[in-house]
Amino acid sequence: MRNFDHLAWLAAAAIVASSANAIAAEELTCKPFDVYSSGEFREFHRIDYNADGSATTPGDRLIGSRVLLDVGGDQVGQRFFVGTIEKFDADGNDLERITETVNVFSNGAVFTTKQRVAGSDLPSRITGGTGVFVGATGTVKVRRDGVSNVYQFNLTCGGPAAQT
Repeated sequence: MRNFDHLAWLAAAAIVASSANAIAAEELTCKPFDVYSSGEFREFHRIDYNADGSATTPGDRLIGSRVLLDVGGDQVGQRFFVGTIEKFDADGNDLERITETVNVFSNGAVFTTKQRVAGSDLPSRITGGTGVFVGATGTVKVRRDGVSNVYQFNLTCGGPAAQT
């Protein structure tokens, strides 16, 4: 069984760091919505867990964030992610990765998990939320729109409340 304790500290840091910065052009509610992100507001780092840093190995991590915008270009939130790379090709590119994400908005957060396998673009599974998104279930599909990513949140709420 995997240990996802690192997601708990990531979620706490993300909510504290961005709650003041998430400016809602319109309040998002627990119904399907789209948000946008360009590479302009993306930051990420690769963490190599080898002692000597000489090669990529399973267990290396990709961590980062993206600013989330509404259709008019106003900031509505931020997306924080941790990806654990499980398999590499001969050139060091990741072939399989599990990515956990916290999407922080002014009125709550949505948590997702995605298994990435090279050559497939599966949607992320929504694993819960806070605020208006408590008990969220559903999926988030990423669609490329020119230079931007469109995150299509297909969610419903009202399930069991988030565990504290």
